[in-house]
Amino acid sequence: MEENMGEVKFISEEEKPQDYTRQLTIGQADDSYEDFKRRFDALMVRTADNFVQIGYMLIEARDTNILSGSGYSGMGEFAEKEYGLRPDQSSRFVSITERFGDGNGHLAEQFRGHGYSKLSEMLSLPDAMAQ
Repeated sequence: MEENMGEVKFISEEEKPQDYTRQLTIGQADDSYEDFKRRFDALMVRTADNFVQIGYMLIEARDTNILSGSGYSGMGEFAEKEYGLRPDQSSRFVSITERFGDGNGHLAEQFRGHGYSKLSEMLSLPDAMAQ
């Protein structure tokens, strides 16, 4: 609830906008390279894991009737109309998830540390080489 008292404006906790930048902390000038690299590596792993989770949800849309009643003909149309994902992008998300995911919507342990670009490139490799 909002109350005005002169120039001061009070906003209740429920009305405060969500701050999505709080999890990402920019280091101090005295951070070491190792600290910086550790934080960057963690972000890259989280980003690759997010790609696998997106692929997992696209697989759910493709393989179940979760989209029934949505008006979409299938996963491809849903992804394109709702999120602007081209068919090749949706296909890449799904392929990365099927090949490098752990079956539960996360990147398999042996592929942690690989970014999305590297995983995309690894799709063209035979399984033995990708491992």
